Amino acid sequence: MNSGSDNKDCITREAFVRLLFDKDPKELAGLIPSENLYYAAEEIDRRSAASLIHIFLREIQKEPDITDITPASILRDLYDCRVCVDHIAQVYLKGIMESFDYKELSKTGKAGEFLLFDGLKKVTSKEAAEYRDRVLNRAQRLKNPTK
Repeated sequence: MNSGSDNKDCITREAFVRLLFDKDPKELAGLIPSENLYYAAEEIDRRSAASLIHIFLREIQKEPDITDITPASILRDLYDCRVCVDHIAQVYLKGIMESFDYKELSKTGKAGEFLLFDGLKKVTSKEAAEYRDRVLNRAQRLKNPTK
C-alpha cells in the first residue's frame, strides 16, 4: 500500500489527461471530473486515473461496460471510494489496471488472499503509458490483472 510519492517519475493530472485524451484538459470540461482542471499540476492517483480511463472507454471509444462487476469484489478496497467503484471495477476487470497482492497482510501469507487496487498510489509516467496502450489495444490487456 503506497499512497505516497516515493517515485519522482509520477505523472500529473494534466499530463495524464493529455496522454490519454490527446487534448488539453480545459477542452474536456464537462466530460472529465473538475478536479482534473483545478488540480492539474498535482500527481494523479490510481483511482482518479481509473475514473478518466473509464470515461475515455465509455464516452470516446464507446466501449460497453461489463454489466456484472461482482468479480471485482475480490479487491478488498473496492468500496473504499463509493464514487470510484464502477470506474475501478471496469478498468480492473477489463485488464487495463492491475491489482496488487499484499500476501504479507493476509492471515496465512498465501498469494491471492489480500488483493488491493491501492487507489491512492500515485501513477508513474511508465504506468500511465502502459494503461493508455491497454486502452487503445485490447490485445495488450492483462489476462490476470494481479501483480
